[in-house]
Amino acid sequence: MDKMLNDIKAVIFDLDGTLVNSEELNYLVYRDTFREEFGIDYTPEDHGHTIGFNDDDFINIAQSRLNAKIDKKHFYRDIHGKTPYENCVLKKGARELLSYLHCENIKLALATNTSREKLDRKTKHLGILAMFDLIITSQDVQSKKPNPEIYLLTVTKLQLKPADCLVVEDSESGITAAIAAGCHCFYVPHKYTLNPKTIALKHSVRQFDNLLDIKDNLSDIAIISHKC
Repeated sequence: MDKMLNDIKAVIFDLDGTLVNSEELNYLVYRDTFREEFGIDYTPEDHGHTIGFNDDDFINIAQSRLNAKIDKKHFYRDIHGKTPYENCVLKKGARELLSYLHCENIKLALATNTSREKLDRKTKHLGILAMFDLIITSQDVQSKKPNPEIYLLTVTKLQLKPADCLVVEDSESGITAAIAAGCHCFYVPHKYTLNPKTIALKHSVRQFDNLLDIKDNLSDIAIISHKC
């Protein structure tokens, strides 16, 4: 493991699919909407190709894969109204890892492609936002992931260097953004991820089964001193 990880001063988390199960909720609503409005089967594999991309990229990828013309405004009006983000739950080990890092006085940041309004819908009932020293949403940047802007801005606002920061991501889009920003990155794929081992090898990032796996391996990773 990179010895520079001994000097990590902050951990920056992605939200969707990393900390909360919103990708599962998104898939179910996308599947039903495509079926009801377009008569098209939207499969888990289709969803895997869109993970981590912004709205415009999602529409472009979906149109290409499904060979369908999609009215973006109409589609997202329906999606945003139907998706029960208030039913989001934390991913396995999320609370344990956040609590542990918070206890260790490691700075915590959230950097998400989602809007502040949807962020609140997804997390308000979970009681985790108070743990974060900094929250950056899509409304704070011009370009979303895979562009590195959101991670560069996060690092700047934390008053740290990219090499001081570890990013935890679930998508290749997010990994690409984190690495381009100069941060370290850990990868926690989920069930919609396509070819996760290939992605990990391609970007030379360490892959974990879940967030609890990261916490349980902190002594081997040697990021922090284990004061808690």
